[in-house]
Amino acid sequence: MPKVVSWLEAQGFLLYQKTTGNSYLESKEGPARPASNMDRFERCFSIFRLSTDNEGREIQTGNGPRSWRAVRVDLVVSPYSQFPFALLGWTGSKLFERELRRWAVHEKAMTLSSHALYDRKRTLYLRASSEEEIFAHLGLEYIPPCDRNA
Repeated sequence: MPKVVSWLEAQGFLLYQKTTGNSYLESKEGPARPASNMDRFERCFSIFRLSTDNEGREIQTGNGPRSWRAVRVDLVVSPYSQFPFALLGWTGSKLFERELRRWAVHEKAMTLSSHALYDRKRTLYLRASSEEEIFAHLGLEYIPPCDRNA
């Protein structure tokens, strides 16, 4: 992550960034449960400065026109084995994520996080190589990221 952030800064893309390191620990039994709702991945919360030159317009501000816009971008690094869970956990509205996790707990006796899906009845972690497999484990029809604004 430091090399990526340094490169983005050198290119003039970053207006702001806050990077946090990986605090993830995994035992043979599976992912450790975090003390908070935030996952344990290495990440960079950032605001990019993107040119609007290609769009043929200027943005009007209190300080006059400018030829760029600010866009929030979260960069997240996950282990390959957890990528589907991280992708699902980072694509969708907060409400969608909350309701999906609520469904897992109350309807399926499972615990879903950005790291794993745990079946509490069978006391085991369920593997998934795609978001579609996670939805299948939960007995739900797959919802693509563009439709995850609950």
